Amino acid sequence: MAFSSLSKVKAIDLPSYCHAVILDSRGDEGYEAEAIEWVGEIQCPVVLICLCNDFSQVLNYKDRLQLVDDIVMIDALQPGELPVRITRAIENRRADLGRRQDQELLTTLLHNVPDSIYFKDRDCCFIERGRVGAPTSL
Repeated sequence: MAFSSLSKVKAIDLPSYCHAVILDSRGDEGYEAEAIEWVGEIQCPVVLICLCNDFSQVLNYKDRLQLVDDIVMIDALQPGELPVRITRAIENRRADLGRRQDQELLTTLLHNVPDSIYFKDRDCCFIERGRVGAPTSL
């Protein structure tokens, strides 16, 4: 479904509505930067894919590119490539969210278990320790 304004997109519960947002930045609507920020910053499994005509359009959003899951140059797009790229971006986003959840769980466990838990690197230097009972020299 196509939306003509960002306010209409913001009005829906994105994760329950779709898996991907495809932002067509080839026009002159002017809301692309705000859309990239809004969709990119919400921590959910919805991916953001930007359609561009050329690399100069990508440069318009260079300070927000870390929020975009994929950039598609329309002129270089092969038949059948877009669905594959959308699927790959969704899989990558889900894997990334899974890694983040695992990291948060490990950090919570590490900082709340009363036992002495710590990690060392290959040179036996402390790289992470629990707040309770671990050596203090990091």
